[in-house]
Amino acid sequence: MENKVEEKATVVDPMDPHDPKNPALKIKMKHRTYWIVGVFSAVLVGTIVTAILGAVFLNQRSSSRSTSGFAYGWNNAASGSYDAAKKYRKGNSIYTFSTDEPATLTSITVEKEDAYLVFPKSNNQQSVLSLDATFNGDSSGIRGIYLPTLYADIAARSFTSLPALQEIHFGSYTNAEQSVLQNIHEYACSDNATLTSVTFASNLSSLGAYAFTNDIALTTLDFSKTSLRSLGEGAFANCTSLTNISFPSTIVSLPKNLFQGDTKLTTIHFAGSQETWSALTKEADWNAGTNLQEIICQNGTITL
Repeated sequence: MENKVEEKATVVDPMDPHDPKNPALKIKMKHRTYWIVGVFSAVLVGTIVTAILGAVFLNQRSSSRSTSGFAYGWNNAASGSYDAAKKYRKGNSIYTFSTDEPATLTSITVEKEDAYLVFPKSNNQQSVLSLDATFNGDSSGIRGIYLPTLYADIAARSFTSLPALQEIHFGSYTNAEQSVLQNIHEYACSDNATLTSVTFASNLSSLGAYAFTNDIALTTLDFSKTSLRSLGEGAFANCTSLTNISFPSTIVSLPKNLFQGDTKLTTIHFAGSQETWSALTKEADWNAGTNLQEIICQNGTITL
């Protein structure tokens, strides 16, 4: 008789899903760890990238502000020197005032890298200044000169023979009485072959002899908004590109050789009447060397 051996099926109890030894739980925990690490890394990288981009943006913004030193106009720019990109270089240390006369600027110390100069607006409570200065150092790179406030006197040869000079701007603002007038003395802005733009203070009263002589790139000069009364001999002599000029009605006389050599000058604009122009004191040869054809006055034109 055959013996039958009964085989019993082995029953494996399912492992507790929370048992640390459960392989499925291990895999699940590993995936969760990867996911958490991934999210954390993404957040961290995003934070770093944002910080970097923010820093770059702020730096560019700051850089553009510092580079664009004249963003709000030269009359609002900080005084000192700027490079060719109008980036601020140095402060008021380049300017020296007289110890005896604190309103008088006596020295300007520059380097070749200095391209634009913004002059001080005041000194020791003095808001109306005077310029009796010489350039110390290498002034060959100077392209622009800006005087935001009124300098009552511009001494002889103050801005002469600057080989790169393109513009000069004289400001009028002052805290003092507006009756203060400005005088630009002889040869003050002469012999600047690249000078093309000049703006004048409303307080301007007189120009000395040969003040702008040999400024061969000047094409236009406008004094119509000034208080200009007197002109020195040859004030605009050899301004060979000058084509027209505007005078205020306050002019009282025209000296000899005023425009000597200005062969392109054809027109003068005069803010007064024809009668006032005709009554002006005119020295012999005041218009010698020009091709003047007309004086355009407020009430008509005088043909020469």
